[in-house]
Amino acid sequence: MPDTPDETLHLPRGVLSRIRESDAGQMSQAVTASLEHLKPWMPWATPQAASMEAQRTHSREAEEAWDAGSDYIYVL
Repeated sequence: MPDTPDETLHLPRGVLSRIRESDAGQMSQAVTASLEHLKPWMPWATPQAASMEAQRTHSREAEEAWDAGSDYIYVL
């Protein structure tokens, strides 16, 4: 298994952090606020996908994928 990337990446204009289930509330708010902008580009951008439960599920799955070494998903 390859080395796991850093959980936090400091960039010149922001910080990328490993997504956690605890991020679900902020992710839900961000997706909800951006739905109209996201819709043309991201077919998953629906009110259902923006819900707290959907974001909690997504975050939990992202954590599991990270731990399995298959995907490394960050939030800005």
